[in-house]
Order: sequence, then C-alpha cells, then structure tokens
Amino acid sequence: RPRDVRVVAARSPSACNGPGHGDPCRMAETVDRLFVHCKELVTLTDGPATRARRGEAMLALGVIEDGAVAVRDGRIVATGPTDRIGRDYRAAVELDLGGHVVLPGFVDAHTH
Repeated sequence: RPRDVRVVAARSPSACNGPGHGDPCRMAETVDRLFVHCKELVTLTDGPATRARRGEAMLALGVIEDGAVAVRDGRIVATGPTDRIGRDYRAAVELDLGGHVVLPGFVDAHTH
C-alpha cells in the first residue's frame, strides 16, 4: 500500500524561476498523477526496444533508485529520479511510494 497519498493544489512556479531542462523560464508541466520516491523504479530502458529480451538482455533492467513516474490521461509521460520529475511536473494527486519497487507498464507474458 502506498505510504502517503497527498492531494495538493497544482503549483506553478513564478516566471523565470521554474524548473526544467536547463531553461529557468520553463514552467512545470501539469499531469494527472505523480508517483514519487519509488525505492526502485524498473524502466527496462537498458535493453533492446525493438524485440523481446533474451539471454544477457534480461539482466539490463534500467533501475532508477528514488524514481518517479508522471502520468497524464492514463499514460506514462515521464520517468526519472524523483528530484527531476518533481521539478519538471506538477499534479493534483501525488503518491509517495517510498519503500516499494515499481514496474510501470511491465509485461512479461512468459520467459524461460
């Protein structure tokens, strides 16, 4: 179970004091939900994106410690470290998943 669920008012930083990708004037994007402080966020971004994983590729999991997920309209729009995602995105609902391993969108129908 999530340790802490907060409903917060959408926050927007003042002009030229906002977050984001090296541009101090970029405002935080609004999303529906933020899942933050995942103990380990397994993204599977370290392996081949075009085919099923086999052999050694099964070991490359793309794990982000203290990870976060931004979701808009039921789709993942960003993953990364909590500090960066929290800077770049704002949501009315933020769930603190501290202590939990998260595998967003992970599908493993069957492997040997």
